[in-house]
Amino acid sequence: MLLNRNAATAFHVSIGDSLELRRDAPGALLVSSRAVARVAGIIDIPFDLPHQRTAILPLALVQQIKNQPDTVSFVLAKLKGGGDQPFVPLDEQRALAAALAAEFPDLSVYSMDELLSALQRQLAYFKQFALILSTISLLVTFLLVAVVLTIGVGERRGEIAALRSMGFRRRSIQSMILSESMLLLAMSGVLGSVLGWFLAGYLDHILTQSPSLPAGYRFFIPAWREILMAIALSGAAGIIAALLPALSAARIDIPKTLHEEVV
Repeated sequence: MLLNRNAATAFHVSIGDSLELRRDAPGALLVSSRAVARVAGIIDIPFDLPHQRTAILPLALVQQIKNQPDTVSFVLAKLKGGGDQPFVPLDEQRALAAALAAEFPDLSVYSMDELLSALQRQLAYFKQFALILSTISLLVTFLLVAVVLTIGVGERRGEIAALRSMGFRRRSIQSMILSESMLLLAMSGVLGSVLGWFLAGYLDHILTQSPSLPAGYRFFIPAWREILMAIALSGAAGIIAALLPALSAARIDIPKTLHEEVV
């Protein structure tokens, strides 16, 4: 068998050592019977995750120890181009995949682009779900900011009217309301980011406890581009929501409001 460096370090083995595989060994293969394999090499696999432990065994040995002869779950074939062309054209790949699918109707045969398209379709549900959650979050942000600032302006109508009577311009009142909105958004953004970071880490810790996942696999990975985009969209939604209370505060009827406050 071949091991990557993480597996060799975890199992404390080197080339020439023997490794017993059994069902109750954490991190080893889940087999239906015990088997002993000799470590023939320790290799680096480019597509492994940082902490993933990988073991490569002959197909016949895996079928034997799992008691499932002539059984495979996934086969990857590399086509070799002819002449000076190192790669097989995409049309020929699709034609070969279609021919194999017709010859073996019980198999699912894909060319590389078809496989990637199938994976994208599988991920489409999660993308749509994320889009729905993002839209709801923006709507909630808009409504909360609008409601909080509208209530605040209503409670301070007398103060705003007094400021206007002292010579404050409408633009100054609008700037004050918008500044309050930006301060509220900044505080909410910091609190929400910290809470979201810890919540994502907690959920990721729960989801990665599955024994079928490779070590080092993560469901929640910080993507700074998306984080900055979310902050920008939330800020824009909050500023737009603050425009109506700001315009309402700047258009207060000064004499009527001061009379109502005095009476």
